[in-house]
Amino acid sequence: MVTVRVVMDLQCPACKAFETANGKVLENAVRDGTAAVEYSVITFLDRASTTEYSSRAGNAAFCVANSGVDDYQAWLSDMFAEQPEEGGDGLPDSALIDIAESAGYTDSAVAQCITDRRYDTYLRTKTDEVLNSGVNSTPTVTVDGEQITDADTLMSPNGLAAVIDAAR
Repeated sequence: MVTVRVVMDLQCPACKAFETANGKVLENAVRDGTAAVEYSVITFLDRASTTEYSSRAGNAAFCVANSGVDDYQAWLSDMFAEQPEEGGDGLPDSALIDIAESAGYTDSAVAQCITDRRYDTYLRTKTDEVLNSGVNSTPTVTVDGEQITDADTLMSPNGLAAVIDAAR
């Protein structure tokens, strides 16, 4: 099985472009058993909003993932579809909860986790670890440990499919 690791920030416009281009590729690869996908959500773009949106959205990522990963790809797609422009307020927690619920995360514990920012400290530590490991931009994508740097592969529709197929 191929291992794909995606380091992303939910405030990152390039991460949105990557997910738009390759989200279905990753979803299909997981569904058919050809790949395991690890999303490593970091939160270094709080400076790009006035309400720590990067951290709040990153916290929501952990809240929904810890509730179950079956609907995670749908949630991620919805989050990027609603991604606010950099420099503004970002979405309020109520919108983050609405997105989670519309993707199937209806347990009240998920909403409480988002409101309480349960993973805030963990995310700050994880972000520091990832950035100190040499990651200096998002998205950073690796397939079986090899970083994919070709922009066409990362940003073209279904561009990652050939890389996953070749690694099988």
